[in-house]
Amino acid sequence: MNLVETRDLAIGYGNKILVNNINFRLQEKQICCLLGANGAGKSTFLKTLLGLQAPLQGEVYWQQRPLSDYPPGELARNIAYVPQAHQHLFPFLVQDMVLMGRSAYLKWYQTPKAADRDLALSALAGLQIEHLAKRYYHQLSGGEKQLVLIARAIAQQATLLVMDEPTASLDFGNQIRVLEKIKQLQTQNMALLITTHNPQQAMYLAENILLLDQEYGFQQGSREALLTLENLAKIYRTSEQQLRQHLRF
Repeated sequence: MNLVETRDLAIGYGNKILVNNINFRLQEKQICCLLGANGAGKSTFLKTLLGLQAPLQGEVYWQQRPLSDYPPGELARNIAYVPQAHQHLFPFLVQDMVLMGRSAYLKWYQTPKAADRDLALSALAGLQIEHLAKRYYHQLSGGEKQLVLIARAIAQQATLLVMDEPTASLDFGNQIRVLEKIKQLQTQNMALLITTHNPQQAMYLAENILLLDQEYGFQQGSREALLTLENLAKIYRTSEQQLRQHLRF
């Protein structure tokens, strides 16, 4: 079954359409990687899918119902989001930041239970950052903050995890840990939609690929069909010869 679907979607800001005629489908337990150049509209597409930004045309559907039909609390229990960057002005401990992932399951008058705290600590341990639990989030490095946000999304136990360039600020070792965790989450019945600038990451992670470009539009298909030198040269405005020198797949 399709978890998320768009029909004749147009994305953009104000009256400016970046990309239109987007007909996208994401199935249960599927990993999709979205590639596109800077400014192509990747983050705008994600925000529109999440209901954080209104579509200029068309409709987004969650489990075959319009996204607009769902109350925010129900969406929060089903969809987790890891943005590119996040600034928090308040001095929260890392363990409390991750625990916020459980808030979608609590009434306004309820406090987290022991099981919620265990899930938060387990999410930290799964990324090998449990040693950060008692640190203050705002004092962490950019890469450490990104790992904490990923842990918070994992603790949310959503059906769909949306990640906007999750490895962009990570060192090589942490990139490997996050990529392995993404593959593991798929085996735990989670679907994932991930943006990346690294075609080799997309080749490793996903059988399903999305290409987004303001000139060439939107394409969705298998990695074998879409991750070609011809397609990548078009969307990144480079030559196939240059790509051959830098890509290995």
